[in-house]
Parts: sequence; structure tokens; C-alpha cells
Amino acid sequence: MKKILLLAASIMLACSSLSAQQSSEFNYSGAARPDFNEISLSYGYFTLNHLANSFGGILGAVIVAPLSDETFSNCNSTGFIGLEYMRYLNSGRFAFGGLVGYEGIESSFKNKKTEDIRKVGETLITVMPTAKVMWFNRAHVGMYSRAGVGVSVALVPDKAANCSLALQVSPVGVDFGGKAVRGFVEAGFGTQGVISAGIKTCF
Repeated sequence: MKKILLLAASIMLACSSLSAQQSSEFNYSGAARPDFNEISLSYGYFTLNHLANSFGGILGAVIVAPLSDETFSNCNSTGFIGLEYMRYLNSGRFAFGGLVGYEGIESSFKNKKTEDIRKVGETLITVMPTAKVMWFNRAHVGMYSRAGVGVSVALVPDKAANCSLALQVSPVGVDFGGKAVRGFVEAGFGTQGVISAGIKTCF
């Protein structure tokens, strides 16, 4: 985990140095002023929680299943749905904010004798402060790196809520479109998924 955080910090520091060197050319054309707000709605898949539950189920099937009446069947996820607010500073080179997100995960277990399926579902609510560094931005396309660290609360019926670390590192993100509304795609790893996409508006 420390290595991932150090890698994210190194990427963002490198991008900061690059953007500083190109400060005379940098102009965020998504708004009329250098300091502005952004609200985005995103959807991500292959999330950290989904992969962890799937891997844990498979590992449990190999180790525990021989001693149990049940075996792991599969794990499904709704994907991560996130709503994020960010504030851009320093002529649009840096942005800071936070997001709230939802993900539903359902794991299935099959009874070896009766072949009945038992399903275990959980709802994950995530709150995560985030930061973004722009590599460049032009009239209709921009590239950036983004990272965040926060907390996810797992809600399971008839059980106490459980908190866990929420983390997202997206080294490469691309946004495209007009001045007020843009689409975006990000590649990374963490609570929001390996790949995520969405739409944002600047004001």
C-alpha cells in the first residue's frame, strides 16, 4: 500500500514539474477564469473491492471448500458510481476536491449437497478526497493524472457496518469536449475501478 501511495505521489510531483515548466503556455479553456469549479458523474468497473471479493472467494474455494459444505460460485458488482466536486487553482493546473460513491457487490455460494445457491450482498458507500494535476489542456482535449484516499463503509444486512481504506490511483486521464461540458476516460487502479468514464461540467 505504501508503495502505491509513493508511486502516486511521484507521478503527481513529476506532472507538477512538467506543468510548471510549461506555465507560459498553459491555459485551461474550460472556463472564463483561472479558478473555477467542476462537477462530474462517473462509472467505473473492475474495482478494488470487486477484485478482492472475487479473489478471496476463489482462494477460499481452494483452501476452505474441501472442509465446508459450500463452495464459492461467483461475484458480481454494479460497478462504481461516483459524484465528484473539484476546485481548480493556479490557472487550472491543479484541482482539489472529493467524491461520494456507491457500489453493490453480491457473492454467490453453492451448497455441495443440495446445490442451493446462497447469496451474500453488501453495499459500499465511499467518501474520498481527491487531487488532480493537468498535463496539458487545449480547447477540446486535456490530459491529467488523478489520485484519492478516503474510506469505504460496507453495509451488510443484519451485520454491523465495516470501514475500509478507499484508494484510487489513475496515472492517465483524458477529457474531451467543449468549454462547459466534457466527457472523460481514466485508466488506473483502486476503489473506482481499472477503467472509468463519465461526464463533467465546469462553472
